[in-house]
Amino acid sequence: MQTPDTAAPAAQPGPAPGPRRPASRSRLSFGHIVTLLAGLLATVLVFSVLRERDLTFRATAAGAEIRAGTTVEATALRTVDVHVPDDVRGRLIDPAALDRFRGWIATRTLQPGELLSRGDLRPPAAPSALRAMSIPVEAAHAVGGALAAGDRLDVIAVDEGGQARYVVSGAEVLAVNRPDSGVIGAAASSSSLTVAVDAKQALRLAAAIRGGRFELVRSTGADAVSSGAGQSDTGAGGLGGGGSDAGTGGP
Repeated sequence: MQTPDTAAPAAQPGPAPGPRRPASRSRLSFGHIVTLLAGLLATVLVFSVLRERDLTFRATAAGAEIRAGTTVEATALRTVDVHVPDDVRGRLIDPAALDRFRGWIATRTLQPGELLSRGDLRPPAAPSALRAMSIPVEAAHAVGGALAAGDRLDVIAVDEGGQARYVVSGAEVLAVNRPDSGVIGAAASSSSLTVAVDAKQALRLAAAIRGGRFELVRSTGADAVSSGAGQSDTGAGGLGGGGSDAGTGGP
């Protein structure tokens, strides 16, 4: 008797392995992190921009019309809050700094509401509403060149007949302007002094400069003399330094 053929059936191939889920989940999580970080960064940037817009700066504006060439009075100004970039903010005048500009002059006409910038103001020509005027000088006729800003000086003019008189007394020296010694051709006569004078003194000083015969006297701390005083006969040439002519750059 033959035994029935009972061989075991052949093994069937199993299902193909699927994709690795852990690796897929890892790549997805990294993508989410990048997206979240990008969104967070954008939010921070937007918040910063909005916060910057919310910042205000206190500035000074014209409260009434201010005409060019006039003194800017505090009563003509007002304080406003503005939103401006940093570069603009640096040019505007902070109300807390207004005392530094007291008595300054408007360089242009400002309409009510216009913001006041540093370029809209300049200091007056001279203190006490005086005028600034330059005198061409040579050291030999200007106290040996010892005059300095802040000094007081007198100007003595001498006419062709040798008569000397004070044309300006006690004028404040605002600046001493000397030529650059390194400039080729710079002459000593190109030196000058800038002094503070009133309208009448400016006319008398202009005539003395035109005449070409005058002396500068350092009078800092000395008693004042009236203009026109001290006339005397000094002889030919007198105090004019040997009768220097007008147009030689000073006395």
